[in-house]
Amino acid sequence: MLDDVDIASMDYPALSALRERIEEKVREMREVGGPALREKFAEEAAAIGMTIDEIVQTGAKRRGRPPKDREEA
Repeated sequence: MLDDVDIASMDYPALSALRERIEEKVREMREVGGPALREKFAEEAAAIGMTIDEIVQTGAKRRGRPPKDREEA
């Protein structure tokens, strides 16, 4: 899947062009992959009768000790 890229032999313009290509690919992956991943998680959560929010437990329902207890430990 990935080819080794020898950046040691690249000059600044080549490295800059590579960086631009990488940043574009990352943007594309976030725009397309993020929603697709969320949809997949939603389907899997629904299959076990839960919501994504119940799984990640956002807000006050987070797992673990409350922040106050963590400071004392």
